[in-house]
Amino acid sequence: ADEWRKAHPQFPSCAKAALDLRRALNRRDAVEGSPGPRQVESRLRAWRRRFRV
Repeated sequence: ADEWRKAHPQFPSCAKAALDLRRALNRRDAVEGSPGPRQVESRLRAWRRRFRV
């Protein structure tokens, strides 16, 4: 995600945080009180639409 961010400086840091959170969810060690996987997926989908990933 870091190389992608260099290519796209407008890529929000919160999107990178969501990507990191999704990796954590995939490892099944998500932080308590964090947005659920469905919420993260919908946010990532919105960012993908915005940035045409």
